[in-house]
Amino acid sequence: MISAALALDPAGHGGGWPSAGLLLSAAGIELARLLLWQSRHAAPNGLLAMLHLGYLWLPIGLALTGLARIADLPLSPGDAIHALAAGAVACSIHAIAAQPLARRAVGHLRAAPMDMLGFAAVWAAAACRVWPRSAP
Repeated sequence: MISAALALDPAGHGGGWPSAGLLLSAAGIELARLLLWQSRHAAPNGLLAMLHLGYLWLPIGLALTGLARIADLPLSPGDAIHALAAGAVACSIHAIAAQPLARRAVGHLRAAPMDMLGFAAVWAAAACRVWPRSAP
């Protein structure tokens, strides 16, 4: 679906309802897939929690990108794409990069506190980047 949406509007200038509909459908499917994960069991494990929270940006970014193509949002299409880049990609990279630095605990790896803090900063930066801003 994402590939089809990009093919309908390769320049990212809008593409109208067909492109937006595919992006919104993909967002719904990815959100449904994320809801099938056992996130509440992953919460105590910092490394898994980072992966789950990073993946959450995928449906958020897809939905924002689709909505930015059809609705008058206080969010530019570039900012919506930024939710995918800074949110899904950067958070996922940070979560994966934290694994080699994790400390061995009883039965599992435990994320270092600085990695958890760094992930929170990346996640918050992505959220701040797409947060609607008032015009100057």
